[in-house]
Amino acid sequence: MKINKFEIGEVVLYQSGELFELGVVKNVGSKGYFVNYHTGDTAVLTNKRNLHKIANEYAFEIRRKSYD
Repeated sequence: MKINKFEIGEVVLYQSGELFELGVVKNVGSKGYFVNYHTGDTAVLTNKRNLHKIANEYAFEIRRKSYD
């Protein structure tokens, strides 16, 4: 059984050289993950070697709620 590194709905950090972008995993494909990097509905197939987990995502959710 193959275990996916990222789950649908998870916020991830994309790295390409010195460029970093936040995205949300929308689907899991056989060759990578489909990730939204903007507010639109178009997801881009992204190789898993360019994605990193965000360990403190919960802190951003708490901070975001404090501004509401």
